[in-house]
Amino acid sequence: MNKPQLPQWITPLVIAVALPTIACFAYYSLDELNSTGQLGVENRFWTPAIILSYPASLIGLIGLITTHYSPQKSIMKYCLWSICILIPMVFLLLVRT
Repeated sequence: MNKPQLPQWITPLVIAVALPTIACFAYYSLDELNSTGQLGVENRFWTPAIILSYPASLIGLIGLITTHYSPQKSIMKYCLWSICILIPMVFLLLVRT
């Protein structure tokens, strides 16, 4: 069985690009909500969900790509990883609007 190979330089590049975006996205999302007054004292329990939603969607994207390149493709895995991408993104869209 012939397994597709990713170039070895791609993993460090993805890590170098993705890690700073996680911190920046969470910081600016929380800053925007605090400056507009949408995230009041009574809504502080949303903070961990806002911070973790972008990394969760990135994990879903990695899982979707891994499933796509897997020799044993599964519709169930495609659906699971798609849900792992969509739920955090919909949450972020609802929070930021």
